[in-house]
Amino acid sequence: MKPGILIYHFTESEEKEWELALKPVPGMWRRFVREADFRIPIRELVRREENDGVPSKTEEEGHRMIVIVHAEGKILEYLLAVCRMITDQPVFRAVLTEANQEWTSVELIEHLAEEERQIEAWKAAQKKQEESEP
Repeated sequence: MKPGILIYHFTESEEKEWELALKPVPGMWRRFVREADFRIPIRELVRREENDGVPSKTEEEGHRMIVIVHAEGKILEYLLAVCRMITDQPVFRAVLTEANQEWTSVELIEHLAEEERQIEAWKAAQKKQEESEP
């Protein structure tokens, strides 16, 4: 399967930047996921690959997210670098796996948000421990 990326909740200008950044990557597909598709299993979104001509609805509030599909090595590094270049806002990043391909976008966002909360709690506990040490 060709490498690709699912892109969520970026602004219209950011979506245009994604389009330009992905043009030089041979065989790379992209899909700007609309809110209406958030309850569809991610594997189904991947099967649809590129947008079907319907523009994404970028005025929705939500956490930016990318899901990287079948990309590794230099292509994976490139996608992550493009994401950092396009926005300085927080972005959930995920790689499609056997474990998460049956999840909906909503479930994946919830899972990543929980992971982020756990990481922040761990960092806070570490900081508190360091401050209490003599």
